[in-house]
Amino acid sequence: MKTALGLAVFSLVLLMIVPVHADVISVTLDKASFSIDDKFTIIGAVDDVNKVTLLASMKGPSVEKLTRTAISDNDGTFSFIPVNADDLFSSKGIYEITVFTEFQIPENGTKIKIDYASGIATLLPDYEVILNEIGNKQVDETKTLTFTASITDSQITDEQFSLDKQPSGATINKDTGAFTWTPTSTQSGGYVFDIIAKAGILEDRETITVTVVDKPVVTTPPPVTTPPPPPPAELGVASFVEKSKDPQSYVDRYNNEEAFKKWFDDNYSEYDSIYQAVGLEEPKDESTTPPVTTPEIVEEFGECGEGTDLVDGRCEIIDNSEGGGCLIATATYGTEMAPQVQMLREIRDNQLMNTDSGISFMSGFNQLYYTFSPQIADLERDNPIFKEMVKIAITPLLSSLSIMSYADTDSKVVSYGIGVIFMNLGMYVAVPASIIYQIKNKKIVRSGSSD
Repeated sequence: MKTALGLAVFSLVLLMIVPVHADVISVTLDKASFSIDDKFTIIGAVDDVNKVTLLASMKGPSVEKLTRTAISDNDGTFSFIPVNADDLFSSKGIYEITVFTEFQIPENGTKIKIDYASGIATLLPDYEVILNEIGNKQVDETKTLTFTASITDSQITDEQFSLDKQPSGATINKDTGAFTWTPTSTQSGGYVFDIIAKAGILEDRETITVTVVDKPVVTTPPPVTTPPPPPPAELGVASFVEKSKDPQSYVDRYNNEEAFKKWFDDNYSEYDSIYQAVGLEEPKDESTTPPVTTPEIVEEFGECGEGTDLVDGRCEIIDNSEGGGCLIATATYGTEMAPQVQMLREIRDNQLMNTDSGISFMSGFNQLYYTFSPQIADLERDNPIFKEMVKIAITPLLSSLSIMSYADTDSKVVSYGIGVIFMNLGMYVAVPASIIYQIKNKKIVRSGSSD
């Protein structure tokens, strides 16, 4: 008895000497948004696997205030009793919930904030949207003012920028925050407006003043223009040229007699050439004229069906390893926008291509499918009767494939896919085989009866 009492006293003293400590490491609500008629639950975790008493202090922008207590589980998680929203929320504004352990002071607790307006409460993110300071600006009339608005938290990626009460002509890029404004010659003065940054329901704004300076218009006197000189008088035929002689004879003398050439150049320099002086047109040097070439026209001929392309005069199958068109279904129903074709594309893109097993299946299936599907699609376009036969044949297949739209995990894709395969084996193999077998048996029975 004394030993047990002594052990209890020792344990109590030990608890008094050794401080016990536990912190709240996370707090949130069980729903991100709810109405005033709903309930909400405060949940979270502590860094102690032993059971800890927790307190939740809830305060509003006015006189609203609530306090709740809870005990954490052995795994460190906790959950308060659900709170009626109308017990706390009564006025518009930001509400703060602080959760702390029995070993903490309230100021050191973990806080979350809730925005309440128009009967709806919304849990605010654990970050703030804060604009980097922009400051007031000044710009001259008809000059362009540019700057870029930004926020302090670079981890936020969905921020949007806007203006409020901005002057006419001012714009801001909603994604980059790039502001641009070119005031006109009549917009001098001061303009006060807001730059706004918003992410989700959080926003921050800065009111700035842009002063537009009135610059006097400087009138430039018209330039003094000098009238152009009168066009030179027509030279006409040189005075030494005799009308009775062939003008070409003077050209020949100029080209063959050095003395005549020197005499002409010294005394008739106002002429550009001997040809001009004698009234002849100077011949063109054909050696410097580039030959006229006709561009080579390469004609492409032939027409290929869907899923193929014309390469070097031959129809080649287009690579569809990453997922292409449903060639047979498109040819059967006449358009890629047909509901049946859309269903096949959605199953491929939303179910099969989002799982490892589906990707492996599509890779092998495409290699086989595109070896024969272009030829069948071409036959359908050329033969309406064959097209209707294909439509009748693939209708049960499309109906069974609709089951795959419910496969949202890798395991379901495999299990549903196996089920679809066996279902189609039954429709396309087992049922026809059974019918053929029964017909044969009836013939045998009839032949036996007649014997």
